[in-house]
Amino acid sequence: MTFPRLITGACSSVYSHTSRISRRIIPTVVIYWKHKYSTSSSPTADVKSPVNLENIFSDENKERVKKSLLTIQPVRTIEHIVKPKHKPLKISHDAAVIIPLCVVNDEPSVLFTLRSSSLRKHRGEVSFPGGRKDDSDPDLIYTAVRETWEELGIPKEKIDVWGALSPAPNKYGTSFTTPVLAYCGHIDISKLVPNEDEVEVVFTRTIESIIKKENIASTQWRYGRGYTMPVFIGGQHRIWGLTAIFLHQALIVLAPGLYKNKVRHNP
Repeated sequence: MTFPRLITGACSSVYSHTSRISRRIIPTVVIYWKHKYSTSSSPTADVKSPVNLENIFSDENKERVKKSLLTIQPVRTIEHIVKPKHKPLKISHDAAVIIPLCVVNDEPSVLFTLRSSSLRKHRGEVSFPGGRKDDSDPDLIYTAVRETWEELGIPKEKIDVWGALSPAPNKYGTSFTTPVLAYCGHIDISKLVPNEDEVEVVFTRTIESIIKKENIASTQWRYGRGYTMPVFIGGQHRIWGLTAIFLHQALIVLAPGLYKNKVRHNP
């Protein structure tokens, strides 16, 4: 695999602390796999939308995204996990991840990691950098930025946080993970310093390839009340589970007119 370039952004968070295992929470049994989306495969935006691949990371789109983040709805909620008449579940911990927007070879892209095969849980799965909130972390944005530094060596001053999306529960409803949308500038993967105990591979996908109709599918689960989740294919690694949910949420606010997919549940 050839790895593409690093720079820029700004963030108000500060962090240190020792490295922790990134807690990615992904369901375990695929029930349904079929394309159930309406999508635009064109790299040009809808006529009603000012967003295109040339200005997707612009200051204007950043401000629009920050406003949109205040209204975005979660793809999956605790109601999808807990069946009627079940007792409320005890939340054991909170976690956060960064969705790293970046430019690779002059193309707007998203960065992902493949979890180390030596980890006890979720080994070899595609994820975003992140992990559990430490007691000393002031908030979950701090957690996400700190974990990104610990996993990939991207310093806080190069992480321009745009805001947080809706948190999503794991399949048992016992923990929530908050995705944080952030721009990390031009990335050269060969210059990153991944933590080998946690990260096996770092890779990127261009936004243009992610939003293509033929690269989008869905998975339906019958756990709890049942729910449907997006799946992104077409690259070397399939993007699914919570990572796909967070990517879907991010694209809805980041690229209206370019990304038109709607998750349709079929019980």
